[in-house]
Amino acid sequence: MVLTGLLLSACAPVSERVSSEQVAQTPAATVTPQDAVAADEVLFLWQGELPDGACGRLTVHLAGNGEVSDCSDAATMPWLPSHETEWRAIYAHFGMLMQTGDASSLLLKGKGDETGDEWAQALGVWARHVIQETRAGRTTAAGRTVLAWQHDSVPGRPAGDPALCGRLLVLGYGYAYALVEPCAGGQSQPLAEGWLITDELQQLRAWTAAWAPVYQATNYLDGQGSIVPSAEEIGTLNDWTLALYARLAATPTGE
Repeated sequence: MVLTGLLLSACAPVSERVSSEQVAQTPAATVTPQDAVAADEVLFLWQGELPDGACGRLTVHLAGNGEVSDCSDAATMPWLPSHETEWRAIYAHFGMLMQTGDASSLLLKGKGDETGDEWAQALGVWARHVIQETRAGRTTAAGRTVLAWQHDSVPGRPAGDPALCGRLLVLGYGYAYALVEPCAGGQSQPLAEGWLITDELQQLRAWTAAWAPVYQATNYLDGQGSIVPSAEEIGTLNDWTLALYARLAATPTGE
C-alpha cells in the first residue's frame, strides 16, 4: 500500500472529511454492478454522489488501469499512479463484493477472501478519495485519515529509546499504519501496515458515527456525531489503538 510518505506528515488534525454516510440522494447512474458483471475486463466499479453533489464513477479494468468519470459523461481521466498500488492491495485482500443502494453502487471482483457489507461501504470511501484526488491531480493523506493516535512507547516492541513513540494512523476505508516517531515531534518512520479486521472496522465506524471530533494533544478522531465521549470511553479508544498497533507491529508485512 502507498501513501507512507504522505502519512509521515499527516499527524495534524484532519480538515477534510469524507464519510461513507455523506451521500443522501440517488445519483443519476447509468451503469450498475450487474452491467459490469458481464464485462470480464471490469474488476471494480463504484459510482455515487460525491461531497460536492456531483455523481462520480471509478472503473478499474483487468489490466490494472483505473478511470474516473462523471456518471453521465463518457469522458474519462486516468487515475494517479499511487492509486494503482492501492488497488493491488485491495484486489489481493478482498473477494467478490456487490452492493446496490439508492445513494451508490459497487462491484468488486477480487481474488482475496474478505467480504461483507462493511467492507463494501469502506471501499466506497476509497473510491470517493480516488475520484477527488484524480480530479485535483494530487493525493492527500490528511483527507483520508480518520484516526491519528500517539503512544509514549512503541507498542508491541521491546523497550528501547525512551525518546521514541508509536503513532497509529487509520484511513477511512480500513487501512492502518504503525509508525515510529520522536516523542517531541519530528519525522516519522513506517514500521508496519495492514487492513483492519472486520470487528475493528465496525468499532471504529461506531465511534466516528456517534462521537463528536476528538482532539487530545496530537491525537485525533474524525468524529461525525454529536456525543462528547467520557474519559472512560477515551480510555477504551486508547486501549483499542494500542491493541491494533501491537497487532500490526507483530506482522510487519501488513498481512
